[in-house]
Amino acid sequence: YFKEQAVDVVLLEVGIGGLLDTTNVVTGEIAVITSVGLDHQETLGGTIAEIAQQKAGIFKKGKKAVVGPLSDD
Repeated sequence: YFKEQAVDVVLLEVGIGGLLDTTNVVTGEIAVITSVGLDHQETLGGTIAEIAQQKAGIFKKGKKAVVGPLSDD
């Protein structure tokens, strides 16, 4: 769709998680995680580390990754 529309930029928000999110079928030039918090623990894991690992599933080899400020947890 985006190619047909000849858009310059697409901002695609991931649903819950990242690793298993259906938006992973789209390969972009950059992936951004704005924050990691204790949300959706029943799906993503019980710790910040587990949730961060799930969210990091949006990162692709050879592509840019940006992560916002993280807690020390």
